[in-house]
Amino acid sequence: MYRTLLPVLIFAFSCGSSNSDILHSNDDPDHKYSDSLYILAVELMNDRNYSDALLVLHEVLNRDSQHAYYYNDISSCYFHLDSLKKSEEYAGKAIELDPNYSKPYNIKALLQVEANRFKEALNSFNQAIELNPQVPEYYYNRGKLYLNQFEEYSKSFDDFSKAIEMGYKTSAIFNFKGVSNSRLNNELEAIEDYSKSIALDSTNAYSYRNRSTSFNRIGKFDKALDDLEVAISLEPKNQKGYSFRGRLLMQHDLYDEALRDFNKAIDLDSSNYQNYLYRGNTYYFIHRYNEAIADYDVALRLNPDDLEILYSKGSAYLMLGELSESGSIFKHINTIEPNFRDVVELLEKTEKSAH
Repeated sequence: MYRTLLPVLIFAFSCGSSNSDILHSNDDPDHKYSDSLYILAVELMNDRNYSDALLVLHEVLNRDSQHAYYYNDISSCYFHLDSLKKSEEYAGKAIELDPNYSKPYNIKALLQVEANRFKEALNSFNQAIELNPQVPEYYYNRGKLYLNQFEEYSKSFDDFSKAIEMGYKTSAIFNFKGVSNSRLNNELEAIEDYSKSIALDSTNAYSYRNRSTSFNRIGKFDKALDDLEVAISLEPKNQKGYSFRGRLLMQHDLYDEALRDFNKAIDLDSSNYQNYLYRGNTYYFIHRYNEAIADYDVALRLNPDDLEILYSKGSAYLMLGELSESGSIFKHINTIEPNFRDVVELLEKTEKSAH
């Protein structure tokens, strides 16, 4: 059906007086394209209509297969459609045609992130930036890699700051810059970033949740709670808001309220091990150790290798006076990671008490 409409659409775009001046992207300020078919593809991509854009781009490629940017745009469409192997194939062809064209290196890096090949992704982002240091999106993408995969918060902060300085000012980038600041213990600066994020998009629940954490760290409990109320109202079916609020309430010894929030979070997503751990910890603090152990068991089924859950379970058994159970758990932790918290001291305590 779409193919039958293609000639009509091409004619419509050919009649426009300024279409021949449409730039391919901010990355290509020296290239202007008069091909009405390609202009149509660009318009479809801008409208996020990637399936139809692919049809047009492949037709463009049939007419002219010598330009790297055609292959790059096809790669981009496939990436947005989650056809990652096809995206990788066309990004590679773009690089073969023009090794100095930066955009396919950026797509290549994004594909490597998807494949958990983070060191390769970093190298590809670096190549894109080296070839064209004037594209803020490259710094934004590399910043997210530094933040989420390498935990190099100074570097992620620098990349986000650079992108913002270049005019890339979105709600998402201020949120990520805020996270970087928070990880660097710059909570006031983080709050400023989250506030800018919210000013750009008042429906960004992530920024409300993150700002809540920073408010709590500087002792502003009421503001932290207010932000979580907003986050929950924006996403009432998202367990994260209830989980964040439950932890906040637990930290301030409001255990009954915390339990209600963790119950709600678990109702919304029973596959999230962390909420069983948090609820278990809440039971622990109010001396309901058997219920705590039951939650720790569920958390361990969902995440068997987590030493924090094992430690909490061992501690609950210790409080119940079940030294054999607690000692066995602490001994197991000690064989995996001898310096984990105070496990050596607790193991000695259980062994002495047993005698």
